[in-house]
Amino acid sequence: MEANNLRNIFIKGVKKEKINSLEYIKDQFDSFNKNIEYFDELMNALLELSFIETDSEVKIEIFEVLLKAAVFQDIDNINFDKLIENLENTHEECLSRCIDILSFTHKVNYLPIIERYLKHPNLYVRESAVMAVREITEFES
Repeated sequence: MEANNLRNIFIKGVKKEKINSLEYIKDQFDSFNKNIEYFDELMNALLELSFIETDSEVKIEIFEVLLKAAVFQDIDNINFDKLIENLENTHEECLSRCIDILSFTHKVNYLPIIERYLKHPNLYVRESAVMAVREITEFES
């Protein structure tokens, strides 16, 4: 799927189409195929859409797709700075997924931001922050 096709589906605003498209992309990312066509463009579109989507179920699914990509694909060329910039405004249901995504970047410069969430009131957010710090520091060792 091309990024523009995904954007068009989101412009139409039909929730079922959005979810179906995201599930299709997630299945593609949830593989060991490292040659996914339009991968970088899709990732950038997903990041962009994650900030403008208002439906919480769709938003959660976007972050699930991004997390699958972070786990199974090479995300070295993806710029997650927008995710960092919007982290404080991220809905709590998505926050732990965002932190998990950032952990797989293995970028040390994200550590101070992630460490802010070590004492978050939400247990899942705290656990994600602990695991993210561990993932990044162990990767750097």
